[in-house]
Amino acid sequence: NFRISYIKDVILSRTIDEPAATALSSVLVYNNADITTYFMTERPCLEQVFQLLKGADTSHSSTASVELDPEHGAITEASPPSEPNHESEVDSQFLDALKFLVELCGLSKPLQPPFRTQFYSTMIDCGLFDICLRAVRSGNSSAEALGVELFGSAVSNDAAMVRSLLLSQPKADYLFAALIEKMCGSDVTVLYSAADLVRTLVDVDPAQAGSEKDDF
Repeated sequence: NFRISYIKDVILSRTIDEPAATALSSVLVYNNADITTYFMTERPCLEQVFQLLKGADTSHSSTASVELDPEHGAITEASPPSEPNHESEVDSQFLDALKFLVELCGLSKPLQPPFRTQFYSTMIDCGLFDICLRAVRSGNSSAEALGVELFGSAVSNDAAMVRSLLLSQPKADYLFAALIEKMCGSDVTVLYSAADLVRTLVDVDPAQAGSEKDDF
């Protein structure tokens, strides 16, 4: 896909005619659909990615601790303990796996609505909400932004389905609460993205059943 995009957008950007550009775009769409369908049918491969994310250490031991200086009677801030290399590698893998899932959700856009809904149902069954919650609460700005974007992909696909899961799954309920907390944060990108997701979920279509509106 990268090679086709490079040929279409860079090498032949000024000389390619419209039929050829349309043909290359169709190839990209079909390739993206094949990639998404593969991970949807080969569930063990997708579960390996989620297992990597669930097993990653997202705790932060770099926070400085406060200690009492007995000689001067003053409160001092102790230096944070050094982190081993293995922990930083796990954090890097966690971010890479999050980026992979965000990219995979982007590739699912060409799918027909029934297949796209099936794709997100598979992602949710594998623990999508749990991963988004870990990312949003990780304390890492990059992970938080990726977690919000990943959850936003599911909301953009079918807000009604996500809304119903918020009422039935505790992890989804915790994630919604975490998004509200991020609306009071200092990261502007995460703040606005979280606020937009909360608004989309709260803004229930008046044509929907009254019981669902009342429950939510």
